[in-house]
Amino acid sequence: MELHFQRIDDATHTLRVVGPGARDERVECETRSFLLHDFVHYAVESAGRRGDGFYGRLAAGAPLAVLNDRETVFEGMATIENVVAQVQGTLKTTADAETIFARLAAGAAAQDAELSAWVTPTMLREALEILRGLRGRWRATPFREAMILQWPG
Repeated sequence: MELHFQRIDDATHTLRVVGPGARDERVECETRSFLLHDFVHYAVESAGRRGDGFYGRLAAGAPLAVLNDRETVFEGMATIENVVAQVQGTLKTTADAETIFARLAAGAAAQDAELSAWVTPTMLREALEILRGLRGRWRATPFREAMILQWPG
């Protein structure tokens, strides 16, 4: 599956999903609200080798409209969303993978739960590195052109 992130202007971009057969879906997004979150998902799901996240479900054929529906609940997505939120929430600070891991572990312990085995400092370091690359590629993408990613990452 290919993911085409096209820069429209400073405020908008499109996400186009091109998959096997005739699959070709597109959604226009407000960049400030969605782009970074989508990139963090890509980085976390790639580094964590997750097929049950947003992009894995897209690759399995789930339509964008279904995945973007906040009312639809998918097995395993809560853990991925929690990791994505922690990573995204620390991007404006100097938090490193170990700090993010400690926050995730403390959050799980506070709920008398265990952190998923796939969430490790090594995975988080890899996710942060992937994210740095995505952000750099996006900044270098001219308006009206697309940054194309492959999934799985």
